[in-house]
Amino acid sequence: MPYSRNKLVYFAMEYGLLLSAYFAVKFFVSTLMLHSPMVFLVMAWILVIGIPIVIYWFMRLYRDRHCGGFISYGQAWVLGFYLVCFASLPEALVEYVYCQYISPDYIFNQITQMKTMLAAIPELKDSVQGQQLLEAYEAAATPTPIQAAFQGIYNNMVLGAITSVVLAAMVRRSKPASK
Repeated sequence: MPYSRNKLVYFAMEYGLLLSAYFAVKFFVSTLMLHSPMVFLVMAWILVIGIPIVIYWFMRLYRDRHCGGFISYGQAWVLGFYLVCFASLPEALVEYVYCQYISPDYIFNQITQMKTMLAAIPELKDSVQGQQLLEAYEAAATPTPIQAAFQGIYNNMVLGAITSVVLAAMVRRSKPASK
């Protein structure tokens, strides 16, 4: 089956939307960690570990259904990267709506909780570097919901590119050489 760039992009858009639903569930589980830290921490880690598995599954699905069982490393990498790019956009919208309208204090509460945790570490409390770190967090401005959403898009894209490097090597399958 010949390679079609349009087919790859449409597949990435369609399945990227499914991946964005997975990302949104992961985001909501991570927001619940403030209420019951241990239970939701375990769930959040399971969901984070599941991201490469889901991407791998989508890449194999594309290879087997649309490429006749064969895909190059470059095509697989582009597919994985596109999947994450298309998934990041709706997930960022969900994150923005949550941080702007549903729970406006979410970002501030997360930063406050992080400062409290850092202040409780004895090694940091007694060191110059620890004091400098706490002073830097005190001086830094709290990001707005739109800044947090764009940071989420950027983080997902960078981590998706790195993850796709590894997964593309696993999904790649070359056509046998003809004699």
